[in-house]
Amino acid sequence: MGDEAFGKSRRKTGQRWLDAGAMAIAALMVTVWVIDPEPEPKYAGAGYYIVSYTVGVLSIFAQWWRRKYGIILATTLIVGSIVLPILSGPSLIALFSVASHRRWAPTLWITVLALISAPMQILVGTPLAEGDFWKAAIPLGLGSLLVVGWGMALRSRREVVRALGERAEQLARERDLVADWARRVEREEIARDMHDSLAHRLSLISMSAGALSFRRDQIPSDLAELAATLQKNSNDALAELRTVVGGVRLGRAAEVCVDRDSARASILELVEESRASGQEVDAEVSLAPGLPPNIARIAYRAVQELLTNARKHSSDRLLTLVIAGNTESGLSIRSTNAVGSDDGRGSSGGFGLLGMAERIKVHDGWLTAGRTVADKFEVEVWLPWEEK
Repeated sequence: MGDEAFGKSRRKTGQRWLDAGAMAIAALMVTVWVIDPEPEPKYAGAGYYIVSYTVGVLSIFAQWWRRKYGIILATTLIVGSIVLPILSGPSLIALFSVASHRRWAPTLWITVLALISAPMQILVGTPLAEGDFWKAAIPLGLGSLLVVGWGMALRSRREVVRALGERAEQLARERDLVADWARRVEREEIARDMHDSLAHRLSLISMSAGALSFRRDQIPSDLAELAATLQKNSNDALAELRTVVGGVRLGRAAEVCVDRDSARASILELVEESRASGQEVDAEVSLAPGLPPNIARIAYRAVQELLTNARKHSSDRLLTLVIAGNTESGLSIRSTNAVGSDDGRGSSGGFGLLGMAERIKVHDGWLTAGRTVADKFEVEVWLPWEEK
């Protein structure tokens, strides 16, 4: 909107400069007539010159409105020039304005009027001898046609430039539509691959865990509980996969539903699920109420990634989570765990934290990760409380 308003203001300023130039040219033509008004009509006198000078000055200032009232101004000046030759110059400028800003129909009849007024002006306003009549009438008529042709050429060029601009905008819109269509096709292909491969494997895991749970009386109780947890997590992962796939197909990011009132409960539930799977987690959550949903979703995903990363690289070590946040200090998440045999830079991983860091950066936050002096692996996340 700002560029469009600036463009309109710039065009308006340029038009005003052109109007001022038209006024300057009209003033020059009026001055030339004042210096040499010969030959004078038969009705010339003191009153004739007073009227001519007054009307000449008015015709100069009238050029300021030549765009808005071009046809009226041109008609008045052309007819007036028959009896007041001082208006001949300003009438040509008005004729040029009509030809350069109006369509061919009004331009045509204004041109005919100018061609009729040219010989009448020579006969009435500037009477010449019979031998000099055609010498003055023909150049005046040709001058009128030249002015009209010049104005129509400028109008045609302006319309061509406008048409080219509209065509360029149309091509840009078509290019965007083609690009959107290509992205949508690619998203649907990715979604189909995700659903066909991951959904099948998750279903097999859920079925296997369900079979173990069904034979609860034939296996140890702790193994039965682990199988039930595995089945639940598999079902949850399958449901979340379908949500993500649906979001990919629709072209929008699909996130776990976390609102401002249940952010703390959702994160604690995520921690309890990890504990139920056998992971040691010591969590301290202190969140003020009113966490925005977008920030809550990112915080949920960050905690999820930290739990996964610790479980992957040091599954037998204690993970300490400290989550705190309020409107003044923002949201901070810090995880600390002992470094296992794989410190997170092995061949099988290392991209989870990078991806999470990019997502947090988009929301004006930051993520740092690395070893501490106490030989611990620490990840620290900060997010603003209110998204900009």
